[in-house]
Amino acid sequence: PDGLTLAYGTEGGSVELWDVEKHQQLGQPLLGHGVAVWSVAFSSDGKTLASGDDDGTVILWDVRSPQQHRKLIDPRNSPRTSVAFSPDGRTLASGGYDGRILVWSMADTSDPFQLKGHRDSVTGVTFSSDGNTFASGSSDGSVGLWDVATHQRVHALHAVNEGSPQSPAPFVVSSVAFSLDRKRLAAGVLTREGTGGVRLWDATMWMTDVDAWVTLLCGKANRNLTQDEWDKHVGKDLPYKKPCEALPNPPDLRTPSATAAAWPRRRQQ
Repeated sequence: PDGLTLAYGTEGGSVELWDVEKHQQLGQPLLGHGVAVWSVAFSSDGKTLASGDDDGTVILWDVRSPQQHRKLIDPRNSPRTSVAFSPDGRTLASGGYDGRILVWSMADTSDPFQLKGHRDSVTGVTFSSDGNTFASGSSDGSVGLWDVATHQRVHALHAVNEGSPQSPAPFVVSSVAFSLDRKRLAAGVLTREGTGGVRLWDATMWMTDVDAWVTLLCGKANRNLTQDEWDKHVGKDLPYKKPCEALPNPPDLRTPSATAAAWPRRRQQ
C-alpha cells in the first residue's frame, strides 16, 4: 500500500517480495503453495498478504513473519484468480475460475459466503474506498457490483456485448478498479483476439451509502432547500432541517426557526 514493495506469485508456487526502489528481493520466497499462484493482494495496513493459487487455496501471510500464515480453502478447489481486501481489512473477496466469488470475514474464516452471478471466470475483484461496495470483472464480459453488507449483487454492467450462454462474449473484462473518490469505475477490456482498452462508468449511479449521496449532492448544490422545496420533496410531516451545513440558506430563509414566518403555508384548496 505504501508503493515501496511489490509482491508477485510464480508458476512454481512461491510468492516473492521485492523492494521497488532498490530492485532487490526482500528475504526468501514465501513457500506454502504447491501449485501456481494466480493472484496476490496486500491489506491496507500492509501487514497481511493474500495469495490465491491454482487448486483453490488462499494463503494469508504475516508480512513481518512469513512463517506465520493460515490457509483458506475453496471446497470446490476452483483456482483463485483474484483476491482483494476491504479497506478496513475485515473482509477478503476472491474470484474463482468457475465464476464464483468467495467472501471471507477475517474474524471467522471457516465459512465463506459464496456469491454467484457470472457465467465465466472472475478475473478481478476490488473494493470501493468506503468499503460498502465491491466490483467483480469476468471473462463473460460483465462487471458485477455487490453490496458488502448484504452480499447481494446490486447491478450488472456489460463492457461491450453480453453474449449468450451458447456464444461467449466477444470481450472479456480483465481487471476492475474504483477511483479513490468512488466516482469512477474502470475496467480493462480485452477482445478474444488480444486487443484491448479501458471502459469507464460513473459509479455514483450505484451508491448505496446515504452519507455518500448527501456529500455528492451538497457538492453540486449552491444553496439549501427552501421551505416549499422541503415540503414538496421531503414532506410536510417532517420539520425543516438544513440539508447541507456548509451551504447558505436560501435568500428568503433566514434561519430554520424562522421558517414559518418566512414561508407561509399554502392555502388549502
